Amino acid sequence: MNRSCLALAVAALAAMAAPVQAQTGTLSLDLNATEAAENGCRATFVGQNGLDAPIERLSFEVVLFDGQGLVTRMLALDFGEMATGRTKVLQFTLPGEGCQDIGRVLINDVAACEGPEDASICLDALTTESRSGITFGL
Repeated sequence: MNRSCLALAVAALAAMAAPVQAQTGTLSLDLNATEAAENGCRATFVGQNGLDAPIERLSFEVVLFDGQGLVTRMLALDFGEMATGRTKVLQFTLPGEGCQDIGRVLINDVAACEGPEDASICLDALTTESRSGITFGL
């Protein structure tokens, strides 16, 4: 393998290993993984604050749907503080739910958004993604 091909391969591997950064001006949440827990389904979320200001407290009202689209539960998930430019990983146990029974997780509303001058930014700037196989979004 010549040196230029080797350099391209190393650069590609480094890019794949680099953490995904939130776009400036966005607040991103990724439903990254789920696993069975003793009393429900443990969901792992990865959040990134790409906003210009830290969020002192962030909480979302979420709705769980089964595979047929029926609402099974509403609850609040408190993400706590979200520092600017930082990645935060949190796990929540969704009580009484088997992971295989959850078809969709909907962010219904913001329960708390403390810190930003305009609290509506916590919903307006929100982007979502799911790597768990469960649909996740607004």
